[in-house]
Amino acid sequence: IRDLTVTGVQTCALPILGHGDCVDRKAPAPIDVLPSGTLSVACGQFHSIMVTKDGGAYACGKNDYGQLGLSTGDISKVFTAIDGDSAREDVVQVCCGYYHTLLLTRKGSVFGFGRNDYGQLGLGNTQPRIFGEACITNLRDKRVVAISAGCYHSVVATFNSMLYVFGRNNHGQLGTGDTDERHSPHPVDDFVGKRIVSIATGFYHTCVLVGDMEYSWTDGDELNVIGSNPQAQALQMQTLMNAHEPGAVVDDASNFNQEPSSSSTNPLPSSL
Repeated sequence: IRDLTVTGVQTCALPILGHGDCVDRKAPAPIDVLPSGTLSVACGQFHSIMVTKDGGAYACGKNDYGQLGLSTGDISKVFTAIDGDSAREDVVQVCCGYYHTLLLTRKGSVFGFGRNDYGQLGLGNTQPRIFGEACITNLRDKRVVAISAGCYHSVVATFNSMLYVFGRNNHGQLGTGDTDERHSPHPVDDFVGKRIVSIATGFYHTCVLVGDMEYSWTDGDELNVIGSNPQAQALQMQTLMNAHEPGAVVDDASNFNQEPSSSSTNPLPSSL
């Protein structure tokens, strides 16, 4: 992605669009100061996070709860690098709740920061504000492949289709069969034996799409995503694969092709 265009109201003079000012945009306007190789972007209530192809994460907007992943509570008018452990593991996915953020790395680690009064960061406590990255240690060995953040709750999926849920649960949005909050990742095994394609979290609800999707891990504990509908994930898959599958290429950003070497330990189909 060479250009990112945004539109919207920068409420209460907050620089949430990344233009370097607090002016509302009522029509799409490109962001001039943009990290190179932008891969994906996510938005919270008053903050925005983007991920680049080289595994970096950048944040702008309001930061009163630490939702930008920076060490201080200062707002950021332009996209500013999140300089933490996640960058050294290469970020591959980002999601934003109202006032909290989760990052997933190539190694399968999940980092969280921001508002945590319902335990939505999965740290085992309800400390209201978390400034700077915090690794969710209870997910470290789970091989997480997808993350999603609702208003005040979070859901992650693992390679074997386990869900781990945490945060507010007043409407049963965690899928645990009750309305009790969870401050640490709580396992939900309803989808084990199936393929979780994607997860999505709303204000007070969660959706899980089940279908023909495969996840695999290399000997180096790095994540691959393989699926029958790669259009929306082509660039992300390329990022995931580059370090250990040099033959992986994206053709017209819609077809993912693999030309593995004879020594490849993780061969992929030639067309997905």
